[in-house]
Amino acid sequence: MARPKAQDQRDTKREIVDAALELFATNGFHGTSMRDIARAAGVRESGIYHYFTNKEALLDAVIFEPGDDALPKVGAPTLPPFEGDASTLEPFLVQLLMRVSARFITLKERKRFRILLSDGTRLAAEGRIDYFSRTLAMREPVITLFASLLERGLLVGSNPAVVTMQFVAPMMAWRVVMSVAPEAGELIDREAYIREHVRRFLHGCAGPGADDNLNDRSEAQRPAPEEPCEAS
Repeated sequence: MARPKAQDQRDTKREIVDAALELFATNGFHGTSMRDIARAAGVRESGIYHYFTNKEALLDAVIFEPGDDALPKVGAPTLPPFEGDASTLEPFLVQLLMRVSARFITLKERKRFRILLSDGTRLAAEGRIDYFSRTLAMREPVITLFASLLERGLLVGSNPAVVTMQFVAPMMAWRVVMSVAPEAGELIDREAYIREHVRRFLHGCAGPGADDNLNDRSEAQRPAPEEPCEAS
């Protein structure tokens, strides 16, 4: 009898990771044992240690090494440079967020984010998973992009890291809703949300302490708001 083809053989490691993802997202890291994962994956508990040295290593694989999604990984080493002008910056940023956020709406990514929300920061602070350095590494390409935009006078601000936080924060809020309250999140039109966010990011009202270099930019560099800001 012919041996089964490689693609037909059981992918035990993937099944272990998938079982751990489901249990970590449902019961939390501390509420899940290796025995629970082994039972869900249909393997012996000792079999897990053939692939992962401990539960922390398995959690790291669950969060940071999906390996099965066709979508690009978040925080790719490089981002496409922006070579346009002020008139094309808005659609560029919209498409950038649409591409990145496409990953966030998958069921697996929602589960991963719930794990990070419940256990990630604590475990990283304890040195049990490498979360902070990985997160910083994922931010670097975005900071580099915004540094170039600031240098060209296409954005208001002076600190690329701060501008990056201002750009990313509304998307993180959206991701939280999508992860912990998917019924509510699915009522939000992702593209409409992103377009409104980018519009406000580029053209919104400047609050107290806004960077004064806005006044130093030429008229051609100043993006005009699509509609006047209203007092809240």
